Amino acid sequence: MSELESFFEEQYPIIRDRLTHSLHPEYHYHNIRHTMDVIEQSQIIGEAEGLNKRELLLVKIAGLFHDTGFLKVRKDHESVSVEYFKIAATNQLLPEDIVQISQSIMATKIPQMPFNKLDKVLCDADLDYLGREDYASIASALFREMNFCNEIQSEEEWNLLQVQFLSRHQFHTVHSKKERGAGLMHNLQLVQSRL
Repeated sequence: MSELESFFEEQYPIIRDRLTHSLHPEYHYHNIRHTMDVIEQSQIIGEAEGLNKRELLLVKIAGLFHDTGFLKVRKDHESVSVEYFKIAATNQLLPEDIVQISQSIMATKIPQMPFNKLDKVLCDADLDYLGREDYASIASALFREMNFCNEIQSEEEWNLLQVQFLSRHQFHTVHSKKERGAGLMHNLQLVQSRL
């Protein structure tokens, strides 16, 4: 087992437990279900994009840690997620792997800014639901969370924000453009029909 595999196997139950029990119960979107979805989608997209086993593990670890910052803050949670990751990874992973995983986590900050293929895979995994059939239920969970946090006040405001967000969103990988592009347009039309 490589050091990356060992690190993931060691950290997964710790992060799963923290995201399950330490997040506010009103975090209906940024929770363990989202993290598990991002890990799963990062592997599907990564394989389709030709990532090797080591690169897939780097993206998987980035997916595991990418929203851990929500345990502490909402604004700029990505920076705190990187801090959590670096504390766990120091003396366990190679410096260049720590740099890459940290970079991929930061790339998910909206607006997404991926620099390489690994970043692009994680960014597309993070927002994969935008082009899926379960978009409406996942978006509803995000609305409830943001409403609870006083970041959005009404469904009308939410729908306007979603139209803006969906119409501007671009997937980064060939796989996601092909597999989720049409779904993204369909979901945009769905939201526009509510206005």
